[in-house]
Amino acid sequence: MIYFRHFADTDTERIKELHKAQGLDYVLPDIAGKDMLVRAVIEEDGIITNAVFLRKTAEAYWLFDPAQASRKEKLGRLFMIQKEINDAARAAGFTDVHAWIPPDINTKSFESTMFKLGWIKPLWPCYNCEVK
Repeated sequence: MIYFRHFADTDTERIKELHKAQGLDYVLPDIAGKDMLVRAVIEEDGIITNAVFLRKTAEAYWLFDPAQASRKEKLGRLFMIQKEINDAARAAGFTDVHAWIPPDINTKSFESTMFKLGWIKPLWPCYNCEVK
């Protein structure tokens, strides 16, 4: 019999086994953490074969008038915005913020700036910043 059910704390060891078996290069997040808003498994004949965990995250949009500031001024404002959104996101309970950057904007210079601000670039084209 196959059925979908809510995750139980007793499922933790099996979830760790599934994660290890996949061989993917990422650390299993804290599945019992308060930021995991959805926890569920698929059980087949008494064995968990699939699990899903959803945590709260945010998507960032940076809008500005490119004609109103020099590159240096825009960079300064980006640094200011970074601090403010980090504090606000943390206060709202987010663990990370994502920004999807159009390829024509995602230059080496822009990427370097994002890295200096603490963002990372996973294998998939997405920037991610842990809320501290």
